[in-house]
Amino acid sequence: YIARSIELVVRLFLVSVRFCLRLTEYIPRIPTSLRLIALPFALYFVFTLVLVYPFAYIRGWTGQAWYSEKLRYAEERWQATALYDRHGNFAGTFDPRLDSKMDVNYTGKPIVLDNENYIAAPDHKSIPVQTVPEHYWNCVRYHEDRYIGSWVNPFGIDLYGVLKIPYSTLKRSIEAKKLRMGVGGSTLSMQLVRANFKLIPSRDEGISGKLSRKFVEWWHAPVVYRSLTSQGNLEMMQRWVSDHLPLAQRTGGPPLYGVEQTSRVVFGKPAKDMTIAEQFVLAAAVNHPIILLKGGKNLNRIRVGAWQRLTLERAHACAVNLVKDGTQQISTIEDLDQIASGPPDPKATPHFDTTIEAFAPRHLERARANPFLRAHILAPAVRYGARKEMENIYGYAWRQYVRGVNLTLNLSDNLRFRHRVEKALAKLQTRYASRINPDFYLDVKKSKASQSDKVAPDIVIVAANEKGQIVRYYDAGYNASYYGSWKAFNRESGGYVREKESRAIASVGKILAAIALANQGSDTLNTLYLDRSAPERGLETCRRRGKLRRGRKAEIVFACSLSP
Repeated sequence: YIARSIELVVRLFLVSVRFCLRLTEYIPRIPTSLRLIALPFALYFVFTLVLVYPFAYIRGWTGQAWYSEKLRYAEERWQATALYDRHGNFAGTFDPRLDSKMDVNYTGKPIVLDNENYIAAPDHKSIPVQTVPEHYWNCVRYHEDRYIGSWVNPFGIDLYGVLKIPYSTLKRSIEAKKLRMGVGGSTLSMQLVRANFKLIPSRDEGISGKLSRKFVEWWHAPVVYRSLTSQGNLEMMQRWVSDHLPLAQRTGGPPLYGVEQTSRVVFGKPAKDMTIAEQFVLAAAVNHPIILLKGGKNLNRIRVGAWQRLTLERAHACAVNLVKDGTQQISTIEDLDQIASGPPDPKATPHFDTTIEAFAPRHLERARANPFLRAHILAPAVRYGARKEMENIYGYAWRQYVRGVNLTLNLSDNLRFRHRVEKALAKLQTRYASRINPDFYLDVKKSKASQSDKVAPDIVIVAANEKGQIVRYYDAGYNASYYGSWKAFNRESGGYVREKESRAIASVGKILAAIALANQGSDTLNTLYLDRSAPERGLETCRRRGKLRRGRKAEIVFACSLSP
């Protein structure tokens, strides 16, 4: 069937070409010059019909069998994990290096992996939206693909969009006084292909580059459409359009993808709380991304002008054409006017602003706009601990179960705690420099700044409340050693196996008891404590492999948590 389908497409194309040639040859009373002009347009019309209908149908049918699985895998890699503090405030997202499978791609270009069996497209990260905002989808469809699912665009390629390329080519060439390739209406399926393969149009894009990009989009768009729709059901397509299109740029990092992430940065609220006007603004940003950060004089002029065009023209058009209730339409237009009056400055929770300004003032604007950087500043070591805790519970496949992490920490207080700890360590370094192993350095901050060969010891401080919830967390090395030693992890699943744990971590209570006994002078060889599982060799250690009933001093037995 596949072979016969391909033969049918080729045959239809050749028959159509032959028909056009004969038609232009035999119609009487037409000058030869007009025949030569009409012929390429007739051929292009035939090419368009074949592309939009038989080719798109057969390509989508044959390609989705293998490509749809890659789409699902790509989406799994692209989904970001959001971080929230104990009050539910958005603190940012995991850095991609903490939030991806082994084949994560940071090169900006497709790379071949797994012995050339898989091509990984460049990654983007997006927080999955729980419910697709209705007005966002309607506005995106109105501007970008209003004929989706109809006879004009039945399989992912728009008939009108392809047909208008010669006209737009002629118009742009006349305006530029040189040959300029025209633009055609890229369907949502084609735009998702761009997001997948990072085929973003550029001002410097030449004719050959634009043609090659367009052919790649036409080749993959029917497969994307077939994979994301089923019998006219556009639910999966809506979700992809909400999660995987770039909506903002100049974030001090990669562009912002998806409604949920962009809503939290641009409007400082989750997507479910957006007003109709705000949904229209993000929908209008598709192909016209919001410029978030200030720059030079020219950039600022472009930034504000683009924002006003986006809100007062594209979003305004959605309000006029899609909101049927008169009162609601007037209210939406007033909201858009209000939004347009101010620049598109990124927003963060006020107390996060205060915290970042206190501890990283140079990065305040970028941290507001970049969720990766915001989480890096507010939760530097906490991110690693949270990730390890999820691996302990779910194994390496934790991302199949987790889309957001609600921390038990007040991140602002915890960051202040972190800086107090580092000041205390610096004082200890000064006070006990002569007694500290010369290979180590307690002043963590100074050690990192000087890029010293000395290493900081593995210093971890954790405090919990009466419910067992962690309320303060400090890790000097960012290695999450508090959550288990490497020997205690299952190599295949990544899960934590408590029985394999070789380390013994003392509780604060036992440490204080041991210190109290030592201070009283009562921790001597005459006041030993029974250890029913003492090691066979190296008695003054925390190992528990022996079966000796030996007495040991409290500073060993208590500090190692070996005594029942």
